[in-house]
Amino acid sequence: MNPRESWWRSIKWGVKESILALVLIFVLYYAISLIPALIAGSDYRNISVFSYVLLMCPLFAASAYFIARRQGQGLRELGLKSGSLKREIEWGTLGGFLALIGNVGLFYILWLIYYLLTGERLVNPQMNVLKSQKGLMLVVYILSIVVFAPIFEELFFRGVLYPPLRNKLGRTQGMVLLAFIFAFLHFQPSGMFSLFMVGLILTFLYEETESLYPSIIAHAINNTVVLLTMLLLG
Repeated sequence: MNPRESWWRSIKWGVKESILALVLIFVLYYAISLIPALIAGSDYRNISVFSYVLLMCPLFAASAYFIARRQGQGLRELGLKSGSLKREIEWGTLGGFLALIGNVGLFYILWLIYYLLTGERLVNPQMNVLKSQKGLMLVVYILSIVVFAPIFEELFFRGVLYPPLRNKLGRTQGMVLLAFIFAFLHFQPSGMFSLFMVGLILTFLYEETESLYPSIIAHAINNTVVLLTMLLLG
């Protein structure tokens, strides 16, 4: 077995516990934050931003730590290991702009098809959320997009979910399935294809470097540029 395969096979946790943790995180997120807001008739968009930062991100981190520790493993096995800083920045920057090209390109292809078929403009759902944010809420929303999402989503989706999927299904199938899960759980039908492409690129970065830092950098670049574009267009 070559060193790359030995590294992935050394990660001990399995698919079942990873998927179970993912399901529990989303159940808790909706049960504690969004469902009560909808029942009470509150603006769930504002509540969802705070809940993401104060509830979902900590749940991603806690579940990642718990899953690794119960197998006697830690941050290194979760992908938080650094090799060459220069190499990781280069991979992350390149991956970020590739993700951005795929993200924006696929969205506008879908936008054009939708417009030709219906005569209506397809709106990015995040644009509506962004427009509803003011003051402190806007600051929290921006931080959630450019800081918290890249760190905590990469830690869980790539760091926790990808290794057991890869070990169970193989590299290619594992990458494709994870990209689908990543896209689906953003619950943005108009952005499914572009989010799938982003997820695929981010997972490829982790696969090639065996470190989460390039995928965190790439995720941050993609989100930051998309957010700046929405701010300028809005």
